[in-house]
Amino acid sequence: EQAMCFVSGCGTAAPCRSGYSCFNVGSSTTTCLPSAFNDVNLSLDTTSVVGNACTLNSNCRAPTPGAPYAGGLCLAELLTRADGGLVLDAGVPQPTGNPGGYCSRTCRIDEDCTAAGDEDFAEGICLSVSQTVNICYRGCASPRGGQSNCRPGYVCERLLTNDGGVLGTGFCSGRCDVAGGNCGNYSDGGTRPCLSTGYCLF
Repeated sequence: EQAMCFVSGCGTAAPCRSGYSCFNVGSSTTTCLPSAFNDVNLSLDTTSVVGNACTLNSNCRAPTPGAPYAGGLCLAELLTRADGGLVLDAGVPQPTGNPGGYCSRTCRIDEDCTAAGDEDFAEGICLSVSQTVNICYRGCASPRGGQSNCRPGYVCERLLTNDGGVLGTGFCSGRCDVAGGNCGNYSDGGTRPCLSTGYCLF
C-alpha cells in the first residue's frame, strides 16, 4: 500500500490553486488534488503514458486520431504557485520527489490504467492515495529489486496482500534519495532513514 503526503485544510476560505480542486478525503479532512480527479469516467490512457516523464498534464494524454485522450495528469517535478510560478525557498525551486515528472490518471480499478481496459500490472496499477482518490502507477517486475523496468530516479516498490504477503509485481515510485524525496517519521517522531538503495527503511 502506498502512502502520500498532502497539505490539508482547503475550502472556501482557503481555495486551491489553479488546476486543483478541494477534495474531502475522509474524517472531515480536505486537501487539494488535481482537478482531473473529479471525473473517473475519462478515456483510458495507453501503456506508454503511465509513469512517463512530463511537465504538463497535456504530456500525459496519449494521441488518438483527431484528439488526445482525456484524463492524463502530470505529477510534476517542481511545486508551482497558483499563477504558474515555481515555489521557491531561499531562491531555490522546491521539488516534489517525482524526478522528471510522472504521468498518471485517476482510476477506480486496475483496468482503468491499461490501454485495452484489462488487468495488466505491467502497464499500470490503480493505487489508493486517500480514502476517496486512486491514481495509476506504472507496474514493475522486481519489487524491492532496485530500478527494475522503471525510469532512472525511480525504484520498484512492493505491494502487500491483505495477509502480509508480497505480490510478484510492484509499482514505480521515486527514490527516497532524489530531490524532494523523503521517508517521513516513525510514530515516536524520529526520522525514518533513506537507504543508499533508494528505499526507505521499514
